[in-house]
Amino acid sequence: MQKLSLAKWGYSAPKLKILCVLIFCTSSMYALRAQTAIIHGTISDREFGETLIGATVTHKDQDRGTLSDFDGKYELEIPVGKQTISFSYVGMVSQNLEIEVSGGEMIQHNVILDSALGKEIVFTDTKNPIDQNQSVSSIDPIPAAEMQKNNDPDLSVSLRRNPGVQVIGGQVDIRGASGFAYGAGSRVLIVVDGLPMLRGDAMYPEWDFIPMETISQVEVSKGPASALFGASALGGVVYIRSEYARSKPETRVSLSTGIYNNPRANAVNDSTNKAWWNGQYPAENNLSFVHKRKVGKLD
Repeated sequence: MQKLSLAKWGYSAPKLKILCVLIFCTSSMYALRAQTAIIHGTISDREFGETLIGATVTHKDQDRGTLSDFDGKYELEIPVGKQTISFSYVGMVSQNLEIEVSGGEMIQHNVILDSALGKEIVFTDTKNPIDQNQSVSSIDPIPAAEMQKNNDPDLSVSLRRNPGVQVIGGQVDIRGASGFAYGAGSRVLIVVDGLPMLRGDAMYPEWDFIPMETISQVEVSKGPASALFGASALGGVVYIRSEYARSKPETRVSLSTGIYNNPRANAVNDSTNKAWWNGQYPAENNLSFVHKRKVGKLD
């Protein structure tokens, strides 16, 4: 009887050990894979019907999760048995999925999230999206629709209508906390999408650099927030959130005009001329426009 030797095929003892280890690891991986399942699908919003980038998918009982990609697709490995999966996105109502899975199963589940209409979502308190009612500090959101309705030329005009907020000399004063103080810098921080918008030399806000056309919401934190935003936020924070392009292109144009009449003192023949202009009444005109669209993975 002829013995079967692996040496005929070039397998020495060290190589044989490595081969055995590889076979053992491969079989172990298949055994572990049989104890888990894969859930995958697409996450989109109901209002616009577009896929959501960066939506969060988490396992409720275990420390594991994933994010949706540029196409709104996700894939998460979960253990077998009864599981609870949570789907969430900024400004959307979260959903929970209770499901029972078996080993090696591939489950497709598409998610459609509804807008959190009627709930004010704020970032200023924790830098994470939370309900305004859950905030531990006083935060007043200013929706973009309100600023567009009043046709505010810059954000400083919008802030003046907020209770407890004044803009004096271009600086924001919140509940008596002045904006700029010599030797201390600014006490009220202006933040656009997490980045400060104060001049580095004088800590002065440049209101003309803040595009009103792309603002989705402004959050005014009335109180110290230095633990999150540093010493520049001892008096409060003005947090500005921008809106981004969606799958459907959008164009918005706003045009307004106004005219100043003579002061009332001139109408009663006051000897003091309070009209600083000569001839025609002064007028002001405002024009703003924005066009948003997605081109592939860019916007």
